Amino acid sequence: MCTLSHGVRPAASRLYRRPHPRPCEDSGRIGGRIPSERTRGLARNVELKVRCDAETLSFVERRLAQLGHDCLDLHQVDTYFGATRGRLKVRELHSVAGNTVELIAYARPDELGMRLSDYQRIVFPRAERASLRTVLAAALDELVVVDKRRKVAVVGRTRVHLDRVTGLGCFVELETVLAEGDDEGEGRAELARVVDILSIGDLTPVAASYSDLMLEPVWSRPGSDADR
Repeated sequence: MCTLSHGVRPAASRLYRRPHPRPCEDSGRIGGRIPSERTRGLARNVELKVRCDAETLSFVERRLAQLGHDCLDLHQVDTYFGATRGRLKVRELHSVAGNTVELIAYARPDELGMRLSDYQRIVFPRAERASLRTVLAAALDELVVVDKRRKVAVVGRTRVHLDRVTGLGCFVELETVLAEGDDEGEGRAELARVVDILSIGDLTPVAASYSDLMLEPVWSRPGSDADR
């Protein structure tokens, strides 16, 4: 069970009660944002991932609702392939908005706490899923499949992911989107404010990706069945 402090400063609460978040190309249709079919060039996020339990995940969802931020339910199945640099995955995305397939390449240091992530994303029609995986598997090793149920909300320019990952447990992942020319330091400061208003600063940070955690022996993975 993770420990939380439920006190939230009123000023921060007012700051982040935004019914119409700033547009972001890569966010999908959440909080009024319009999805793009293709991300051109490298995009950047400042990210943080923390481990929690199911009770904490429910608390964060309630806190988001109190601030006026609804969550969108997603089912994501990520297949990771061997890459010489960074990570490469095919994402099958299922939601009320429809089903798509995405090819995502990203580079992010395996560091605890906040870190910068560079990524590129291309969206394909669902019908191309099998062909895409076949082409990649012909040249690259298929490493692991990560299956997760995700609730996502947007606070300012920060995506809040509430994840239940099969075989791993519960996590909160934050991604503060940096547009071209945005200062990384300002992104880190905004992410820290979101951590504060959601009262998750005491949770355990995670450096590894879900794929790396899945590749660990089952007996060595943190978490318990009660957290999943």
